[in-house]
Amino acid sequence: MMKASDREKLRDFAASRARKSLLDYASVCDPVWKPTKFHRKIAEVLQQAVSGQGCKRWIICTPPQNGKSRLTCIDLTTWFLGHNPRKHVVIASYGLGLAESSSVAARERFKHPMFQRT
Repeated sequence: MMKASDREKLRDFAASRARKSLLDYASVCDPVWKPTKFHRKIAEVLQQAVSGQGCKRWIICTPPQNGKSRLTCIDLTTWFLGHNPRKHVVIASYGLGLAESSSVAARERFKHPMFQRT
């Protein structure tokens, strides 16, 4: 069984990685989520875009239920605002329901213990 001090070190290590990497942040906030090669590439491109490297505008075209909204509207939004608390983000969508659910999920993420650590 792992000691409490070892668990704390592991959480600190995870938080350190999550501060630097959008994909690591998404993974530690939702340990059940298993990123695919697609998610790794999208996270890499999004992270470059918000850091000012590469192209700043992207269109992500994939079938529904592939994690676009989760990665862009929830994970990226909260990770970005954690690094840039004075910035503003607008979550927009083709439909009101998706925009509202993404906004609610993003606001809930701000309460997540790992968001607080990163």
